[in-house]
Amino acid sequence: MGRIIFTKIVTIESMEILLEFIKTQKIKNNMEIIGTDSTGTVSLNNYEIKRPVMVILGNEAKGMSVKLKEICDKIIRIPMEGNVNSLNLSCAASIIMWEIYKNKYRI
Repeated sequence: MGRIIFTKIVTIESMEILLEFIKTQKIKNNMEIIGTDSTGTVSLNNYEIKRPVMVILGNEAKGMSVKLKEICDKIIRIPMEGNVNSLNLSCAASIIMWEIYKNKYRI
C-alpha cells in the first residue's frame, strides 16, 4: 500500500494527449509498447518481456481501444485453459508485472 508514495502518477486529459505522451516516452526511453488482449497474436508463454517497457491494459469488458492497439509494438495474450477467455484486470496486470520482474532477474 505504501508503494503509491513512490509511484509517479500522470493524469492525462484526452486520448490525443495520451497517445502523444506514449509516443514521446517510447522514443525518449527506447521502450517497447506492449498491450494485453485475449485475442493477441503473441502468447506470453512464447515472449520474453524486456525492459524498458510500457504495458497497456484494457478494461475487463471491452479490452483496449483501437487507437491504443495501433500504437502497441506487440499485443500479448495470457494463455488460459477451459472456457475462460479473459481475466480480471488486476490479475492480468499482476501476471504481466511478474513476467517483467522475472525476466529482469532471470528467476
